[in-house]
Amino acid sequence: MNEFRIFKREKWFLWAIFFCALLIRLFYFHVFLQENPCMLAFDSGHYHELATQVVDGQGFTKLDGAPQFYRLPGYSIFLAACYKIFDFNVLATLLVQILLASLIPILIFCLALQLFPDDIRAAKIAAVIGCLHHGLVIFSGLVMTETLFMLFFLLFLLLFFKVPVRFLTMLSAGILLGCASLIRSVGLPLLFVSLLVILFFKISWRQKRVAMIALSIGWLLVIGLWLARNYMLTGAIFLDTLSGAHLLNHQAIPVMMKAENITHTQAKKRVYALFDEQKREQEAYLQRPLRDIEASHVAGSVTIHICKRYMFSTVVLKHNFFNIFKTCFSLYAAELLVIDSGGKLPEYDNNRSLGMMIKRFLVPETRNGWIRVMIYGELAMMLFLLIGFFGYIVVEQKDLLWRICYQILPFIILFIGLSFACGFARLRLPPSPFFIIVASRFWSLVMERKKVMCERSK
Repeated sequence: MNEFRIFKREKWFLWAIFFCALLIRLFYFHVFLQENPCMLAFDSGHYHELATQVVDGQGFTKLDGAPQFYRLPGYSIFLAACYKIFDFNVLATLLVQILLASLIPILIFCLALQLFPDDIRAAKIAAVIGCLHHGLVIFSGLVMTETLFMLFFLLFLLLFFKVPVRFLTMLSAGILLGCASLIRSVGLPLLFVSLLVILFFKISWRQKRVAMIALSIGWLLVIGLWLARNYMLTGAIFLDTLSGAHLLNHQAIPVMMKAENITHTQAKKRVYALFDEQKREQEAYLQRPLRDIEASHVAGSVTIHICKRYMFSTVVLKHNFFNIFKTCFSLYAAELLVIDSGGKLPEYDNNRSLGMMIKRFLVPETRNGWIRVMIYGELAMMLFLLIGFFGYIVVEQKDLLWRICYQILPFIILFIGLSFACGFARLRLPPSPFFIIVASRFWSLVMERKKVMCERSK
């Protein structure tokens, strides 16, 4: 009832936030993304291909008709639904996505009120930042999973942190978590972290057990259908096969390249030679071709073997630490630089230093001067959020700080930690609302103290 009163009182602010977010995203899309030459390249092409197969009545299959296990189905289902309505019009589909993305600042406002129920100003600041946040803006206009995942993840968090904890609420949270788990390949670790966070809730052990059971049931109600499909087709229980190729290409190859001081091409040949050798051995043992999930397991074992070989040379730790660092501090504007270059990715090179990576953003090679404006604006926003986030840690009371830490820190660590093999700014987008909200709380406290000081000086 209290939440309803707040929404009713702030309805004009929330409508303004929605339309501001929508106009900003539409303008950004028109200026930077409408003529995107990479619109259906890389990962986007995979989702588009799967969506076209679904619309054509082929189900979740590859172009050759074989079952598809590499990608999760959630985002492609969304694309397929839009393609069915708009006759495969990708631009119209992206406009629908932009419309949905404009709800994200409102969801951030709601989550901020749950974490700081007595600070409406912090919620408003968070909503405004959500309108302007470069990551949230840019991915609203790309054929990528980020926007849809963010919507379901934020809806999940709103129910997950709702007080009091009830069975139906947690069951609904589990269903939303299951939907998010069908969009990005983080479902199982995300469930485990959620169950861990429940252990820190200030409720009885009986209530904790009920909440954990309800959350797991809700998650399985959604995920179970996809697990059953994969099991019936392969005899194995799994969500996707993305991890095998991901680890092989982004962990095993760079580690060997750095450890042996060879080129990326040479390292790729060696790693795939090991992969093909182990694959042939498994096929000879089983006397049949490997299924996709079995090949993915082979790729994982090859990656583990290579990492063990170079474990004591510190190459593995350096590689993983550097990727996590890149995830934390690289810019979302990297997507604009790739688009502006026509899809050219940075070279894999042992001589590529941190200074060269920083120079890529501070002195970008681009034909569009507005991209520089976006880069410097994003840097200013990043500094604003970093000061706010760490400022809150310094000034906030210990009991409230601890409550916030056990609620949000496990989710932050999960998403940042999962980027150990491959560091991109977009991998930190899911926990970005936490940074936005905590930073907003700090700046709200600063404004409140400044207001008090002004009143005392009168």
